[in-house]
Amino acid sequence: MFGLGTPSARVRSLLDHPEGRAIWGRLAGISGLLFGANGITGAMNFASFLLTVRHLSAKAFGVLNITLVTMQFVSSLMALGINESMVTLVSRSEAARDSDDSLALIGASLRARLIIASIGFGLGSLLVRPLAGRVFHQPQLAWPLFLGVVGACGTSLFQFVQAIFLSLRRYRLYSLATIIRFAPILVALTTLALVRRLTLSTAILVNVGAPFLALPFSFSMVPVPVLYLRHKALQVWPRLWRLSKWLFIVGLCTMCFSRLEVYFLTAFASVAQVGKFSAAFDLCGGLLLVEGVVRSVLLAEISSRANMPQRGRFVLQCSGLLLVVGLLLWCGGAAVRPFLGLILGRQYASIGPIFLILVAARAGVLPVIPLNVLFFAQDRTRAVAAVALIQLAALIIGGYSLIPGHGAMGAAWTQLLVTAAAMVGALALAWSSLVDRPSEIETGQKSVAAIGS
Repeated sequence: MFGLGTPSARVRSLLDHPEGRAIWGRLAGISGLLFGANGITGAMNFASFLLTVRHLSAKAFGVLNITLVTMQFVSSLMALGINESMVTLVSRSEAARDSDDSLALIGASLRARLIIASIGFGLGSLLVRPLAGRVFHQPQLAWPLFLGVVGACGTSLFQFVQAIFLSLRRYRLYSLATIIRFAPILVALTTLALVRRLTLSTAILVNVGAPFLALPFSFSMVPVPVLYLRHKALQVWPRLWRLSKWLFIVGLCTMCFSRLEVYFLTAFASVAQVGKFSAAFDLCGGLLLVEGVVRSVLLAEISSRANMPQRGRFVLQCSGLLLVVGLLLWCGGAAVRPFLGLILGRQYASIGPIFLILVAARAGVLPVIPLNVLFFAQDRTRAVAAVALIQLAALIIGGYSLIPGHGAMGAAWTQLLVTAAAMVGALALAWSSLVDRPSEIETGQKSVAAIGS
C-alpha cells in the first residue's frame, strides 16, 4: 500500500545487498560487546542502588536522587549537542579515511566543551541557593544541588571522552571506560556499608566523585593526542555549528524531559514521594542501558554509511525489531512486579503500578531511536529538535496536570505521555524517508548507463 512491500520481501531485499549484510553483521557483533559491558555496569549499578535504598530512608533517598538528577540535568546542558555532532561528523571522516579532519573536529569539540562547562559551573553555583529556597521551599537542598553541579562537570568531561571512543568506533575502549566509571561507586558504597558509614552525605560524595576518578584513566586510553589538537579548528567550526545549533535545542529539551518530573515532584509533593518514584525509576536502569547501547551503535554505524542503499528499510526493520524487544522487556517487568517489596523493602511495596508504567515508557523509547538516528544521517537535526520540543510540551502539560494531584503516579504517567509524543512525532517526520527511493549511488549508475546507451 505504501510501497514498502511485505516484511519478508523487505528483509530479503536488504540482505541480498552486500552492504546490508555487512552492517547487520557488524551491528550484531558490536551490540554483543556493548551489551556485555553494559550488563556488567548494570549489575554494579543495581547493587549500588540496593545498598543505598536499604540503608537510607525514603526521604534521604529522595535527596540523593535530587542530587543525581541535578548532575544529569547540568551535564546535559553542558553537552549542548556537541557529543552527537562530533560522533556524526567524525564517523564520516573516519569512513573517508581523513584523519586530519577527525582530529580537527575532536579538538574543536573539546574546546567548546571546556568553555561551556566553565560557564555552566559558574551559573549553576549562583542559582542553587535561590532554586532551593524560592522554588523548592527547602533551603537545606542548596548543598546537595551544588554538589550535583560539581558532579555534572566531571560527568560532562567523561561523556566527551566516551563520545571520542564512539566517533572513532573504538567500542572496546568505550566499554572499558564505562566499567571504570561505575566500579568505584559499588566498591565505595560496599565498604561504607560494611563499616556502617553509609549515610546520605557519604553516598552523595561517592556519586559526585566517581566521574572525576574515572577521568584520568579514560583520558589515558584515548588513541589520539586530545590535549594537543590545535590545527584546523577554525575550519571545522561551521560544520559543528550546523549540526549543534539544532542539537542545542535538543539538549535543552532532553535536560528537561529526561528527569524534570523529579523537580515537579519536589515542588508539588513530599520528598518521600520523590524517593518512591526514584526507586521505581532506578529499577528501570537496565532499560536505560539498552537505550544507550542501541543509540550509541546506530549513531556511529549509520552515520558512517550515509549512502547505504535501502537505508529507510533498514531503519524501519530496526524499529520493528526494537518494538518487539520492548514488549518482551515489559513482560519481564510484569513478572518482577510481585517481588518489589522483597527486593527493596516494605516501604517500597506499593510502587508496583508506578514501576510498570515506567517500564512501558522506557521500552517505548526503543523503536524511536532508529528514526532519530536516520535524521542525523540525513543531516535533519531540525527534525530531531522538533521531536524534542513535542516531548517537552507533553512533559509540561502532563507534569502540571498529573503530578500535583497524583504525586509519583502522576509523574509515571507523565513519562509515558512523553514517550507516546516521541513515537508519534518521530514517525510523522520520518515516514517519507522510510519509503524506498533509489540511493544516490544507484541513481548515478542509472544516469551513466543512460548516457552510454
